[in-house]
Amino acid sequence: MKAMVPDDIQEGFQRFLDGTLTNTGLDDFTISSIIHHYQQARAREKKGNVHFFHYADLSQDLSGQISLLADIMKFDPTPGILDALMETNTFANMRKVVETSET
Repeated sequence: MKAMVPDDIQEGFQRFLDGTLTNTGLDDFTISSIIHHYQQARAREKKGNVHFFHYADLSQDLSGQISLLADIMKFDPTPGILDALMETNTFANMRKVVETSET
């Protein structure tokens, strides 16, 4: 069995481009698996329980996007909770958490 992520970067990139979708339940690391995942999510969107948020919108208006998500979830956060959600979910804070949790 081949390693999921080969050491050779060219081999890994080629596998990402050309690899087929499998039904292993694992991350395939292929463009086919990403497209399949996206298509499946879009198909579920019609049921009303899947919502898409764009990175640019999150970057430009995190408060508005958190408020939108709260509305979707029928959740009315207090200003203190909203502030805590904003601080916790900034990309800078998430990056800091990753950097401090790496071993």
